[in-house]
Amino acid sequence: MPRPTNLILYGPPGTGKTYRTAHEAVQLCDGSAPDDRTQLKARYDTLVEAGQIAETGWYFLRPSSA
Repeated sequence: MPRPTNLILYGPPGTGKTYRTAHEAVQLCDGSAPDDRTQLKARYDTLVEAGQIAETGWYFLRPSSA
């Protein structure tokens, strides 16, 4: 059974919501995501530039349909 793509992240500041959002977005696009933060950020930025990930608001991301 496939994992749901809708995800709600909640918690106080500093608990990793932003990191987790980037990790989930890369994983949705690539099938996996690096655990290293520097590598994850680089891959996330690449996918944003390519239009694969669009930031639609605070902590909301969607893989593009293209």
